[in-house]
Amino acid sequence: MNTGSNKTLFIVIGVVLIGVVLYFVMKGADTPIDANSALEIETVNAAGSEVGDDVLILLGQIKLLNIDKAFFETDAYKSLVDYTVPIPPQNIGRENPFAPFDRAAAAQAASAATQGRTNSINRGSTAPAR
Repeated sequence: MNTGSNKTLFIVIGVVLIGVVLYFVMKGADTPIDANSALEIETVNAAGSEVGDDVLILLGQIKLLNIDKAFFETDAYKSLVDYTVPIPPQNIGRENPFAPFDRAAAAQAASAATQGRTNSINRGSTAPAR
């Protein structure tokens, strides 16, 4: 195929696509809005009485639940084993991580850390430096 026929083919496809789009846009403008259309208008009550209605409905459903407490006394329930792993306490960082550093305290901490490394090297410690 030569470039002239490719160019003509793209122009024809473009004109057809534009025609299809225009057809659906114009057809959609004439369609009346009915009650079953996908577009729905929701009015908001200014008093806010509908805000907590779903929560109240759920609360009413929860109150209707009846739990048989005998289930917790069965051998099957008592044989369950808890395999949770305790989480060790973690170091807590600065109280305000966005507060500026106190340069004097930072310098003192750095010198203490350096002094600790020097002492462990002088004593022949095999512990890795932190």
